[in-house]
Amino acid sequence: MSDSFGVVQLAYDIPIGGQFSFTVDGVIASNSFCLGLAGFVFDYGDNDNNILDMGVSLTGISLSTANGKSTITGTVNGVLEDDDHHTGNVYTQVILIAALPGPYSQVTMANPPSFSSGGTSEQIPLTVESPSLTGMLSGFSMGYSGDSDQGVNQISATVTAYLNSGNIATIGGTCVLAESSKTKATNLSLYGALLADASSSPVFEIKAFRAKKGGATSVTFDNEVSMAQALLVGFNVQYSGNHDHKVKKMSVSYNNFYSPTGSNAGLQPDHKTFMFLGPQPFMRDDSDNSQDDNLSYADYVVIGAVKTQS
Repeated sequence: MSDSFGVVQLAYDIPIGGQFSFTVDGVIASNSFCLGLAGFVFDYGDNDNNILDMGVSLTGISLSTANGKSTITGTVNGVLEDDDHHTGNVYTQVILIAALPGPYSQVTMANPPSFSSGGTSEQIPLTVESPSLTGMLSGFSMGYSGDSDQGVNQISATVTAYLNSGNIATIGGTCVLAESSKTKATNLSLYGALLADASSSPVFEIKAFRAKKGGATSVTFDNEVSMAQALLVGFNVQYSGNHDHKVKKMSVSYNNFYSPTGSNAGLQPDHKTFMFLGPQPFMRDDSDNSQDDNLSYADYVVIGAVKTQS
């Protein structure tokens, strides 16, 4: 028997067109899992360029069950391109949150279709009364209208979950791709993930954390958790002042993914402490212009699967 009704799993460095697959011991319902991002990397390679379009999303999400196990699969879609058709690589780290059937595992999770920046997602009916809502970023798409790229001053995205009347939830948010003269991309959309958990006896414990470039940082859970990961809610990466630059590489990530402890990277032996190893919103061009660390940050929720009482 599992020591938790919650499941948190990580698949890292999935490229454009790459597939991800998660297998869970147990049969989960279609409204009892969601997918979010731990981080991503946009990389033009050897040269910097302007940006016409950039984005990442999770597509073709599918759930299947067999022999008492559940498998969730999908594909990473993404783009990084300027108006001369120079393209870059896009990698992302995908996280699965899921809840197994149990005496108090009453949760609702969803990845609704994309919605416009400044708007909200389609309505998500909840099965949880008096829920605690968490919204997470699962993708974004930003592009300038027409065929002209631009230099960059700021790239940002954030989402929020809302509880509406009738026990209905939605996800809202905004994203920005802009130069310092305030020429902004106008083709803007977001993808979100929703976790609605019971306010009492929750399956998951959640701690919010703002990461800025620096050394190892930790959050501490109130309860012991069996597994945990940090999922993006939003980010802002920005060059200093009112200066525009090209982009060689831009990433919002942390360095937990290469630990031999696998999907529990970051969760310490006490089962209460989650370590961030070098959280680092990052952006740089060929001339060593880099992000302003005072303006650049990433907002995470660290989600832990609460251990059941034996």
